[in-house]
Amino acid sequence: MKPYAKFDYEFLSRLEKYSDVYMYHPHQLANEFKIPGDYICQTLIEWAQQGFISLTAWDNDLFRERHWHEWPGNKVFNTPWDHTGVRVRILAPGRRYLETLTDPSKPVVGFKVPAK
Repeated sequence: MKPYAKFDYEFLSRLEKYSDVYMYHPHQLANEFKIPGDYICQTLIEWAQQGFISLTAWDNDLFRERHWHEWPGNKVFNTPWDHTGVRVRILAPGRRYLETLTDPSKPVVGFKVPAK
């Protein structure tokens, strides 16, 4: 199983419950899931690149949300207006991806086939 599978499954499941934007702070998610914040930031960017989520932060100069790739470097995770918060929405491909994930909190049903 992929490391930090619990975060992947539970975070996307949480997003699926909300029809609009949800604000998250990666350092709070790191504390909640007890995983490195760098993993969370990298995963959010990868999911945004794959079209699974929309990842934005507010820009008061433009008076709109800016997508992650419009910010220099990883500045999307540290803006003057949203500070360390990012705005995340799940998109249709993200919902389909979530369907392929297994809930890591549920026991695996079945049996192991002995090696020959």
